[in-house]
Amino acid sequence: DKLKEAMRELAIEWSSEGVTERGRLHAPLVEALKRHLPETDGPKSVLVPASSTARLPAEIAKAGFQVEAVEMSLVKCLFADRVLKAESAETFACCPYVTETCNRRRKRDHLRQAKTPDAVLPRNSAVTLFHADFLQHVQGDRQYDGVAGLFWLDSGNCILTYIRALARIIKPGGVFVHIGAFLYNQSNDDSNYAVAVMLSWDEVKQAMSRWFNFVEERVVHCYHVTNPQSLMETLYDAISFTAIRNEVPFE
Repeated sequence: DKLKEAMRELAIEWSSEGVTERGRLHAPLVEALKRHLPETDGPKSVLVPASSTARLPAEIAKAGFQVEAVEMSLVKCLFADRVLKAESAETFACCPYVTETCNRRRKRDHLRQAKTPDAVLPRNSAVTLFHADFLQHVQGDRQYDGVAGLFWLDSGNCILTYIRALARIIKPGGVFVHIGAFLYNQSNDDSNYAVAVMLSWDEVKQAMSRWFNFVEERVVHCYHVTNPQSLMETLYDAISFTAIRNEVPFE
């Protein structure tokens, strides 16, 4: 299952399969960072947790930011390392839907290949990839100008722990940009899922408001890691928001 998930994400992030999806999800996050973190006093640092196969970090780096990409899945990290180091386009092909024999339009849909990467990262782009858990990675005094998340904030057992970590690691005046739903089903460990703290968006926003000022908020109709040729797709009304770290000290 982990390999299948990683292959799907690789296809959506680094092949023509995901052009439409990336346009709805990646581009707004990059633009929000550019609006709120102008290039003064040198490049700004941005952390991307749950970075998957690192297409979002790559796009942020292309915009001039210094990016740390953090991903727990070793398989996704290996895929990310390969595409980030690729010297030419479409050098690696995979069949991400080979086990999906339901909801096919055509007989051989599940056998089609996704050729990756569809774009090559410029040599001067600054992406550093870490195989780590987010909370472990941000231990210590390191701070960032920004954090960008995609369907990430609800992925831990306790969303309040993530919020507190964000308040600690984002510099005053820094920015947190995020697009996602609140699925609370990311953990494969049933015992962890059973104790997950499942807050509504209103409750999440209230908890964040102690340390963050919300400057942008809207609903984005989007797909996420979806087979674009399947007869069944899940359309999300995801929350897209931008929050600025205020001056309230973290305690």
